[in-house]
Amino acid sequence: MKDNTTSTYQDMGQAGKAPQTNWKWGHGCLAVIVAFIVLYFVMQSFDGRIPTSTLPAQELSASDCYITIIGLGGVQVYVTDPKSRSLGIALDSDSLVNEIPTADYQINPTWGDDAARGDSAAQPQKLVIAHIPDPIDGFYRVQVHGTLDTQGGDLSVSARCSGKAETMRMVIVDHAQKLPIEYQFTYSLKNPELITELEVKGQ
Repeated sequence: MKDNTTSTYQDMGQAGKAPQTNWKWGHGCLAVIVAFIVLYFVMQSFDGRIPTSTLPAQELSASDCYITIIGLGGVQVYVTDPKSRSLGIALDSDSLVNEIPTADYQINPTWGDDAARGDSAAQPQKLVIAHIPDPIDGFYRVQVHGTLDTQGGDLSVSARCSGKAETMRMVIVDHAQKLPIEYQFTYSLKNPELITELEVKGQ
């Protein structure tokens, strides 16, 4: 009679190995699936971009950022940026100075919604605009000078950068103040509001 003992044990051994092989294969597939899930959520969190915290702050100012300074009521403005470059009408002359690349200075003859609607009682006010795209971080000076209209005027400074809300600061310029007046503020991308409050030099 043929002895099947060895053959039976060998078959049992092989049968015992099969589940072990399937167990390893199943866990391997599970690990791959988990890895893909983790990678998916990591890519979603980056949204295809490098996290901004890894970039120098100054590189972020290269797109869709600007400072706009508006003088209303007959005043002129003369802006000096952190690199001592100027924009506007100089105090000692009526000449326009523009040392800031891509910046511009506009002088509009009149402004006022009531005047635009034809209200004869309205008093349109003169308007000047200094616009500085891609501003650099640092300390800015704004000299306000000229001759005020009878109803006075104001100065506003606004800053906006892509992905951040616009911030505007405004001060009233009236006849009780002696022109010229120098206002100062700091612009920084590290500041959630982008610009600080306007302060009068020496105060």
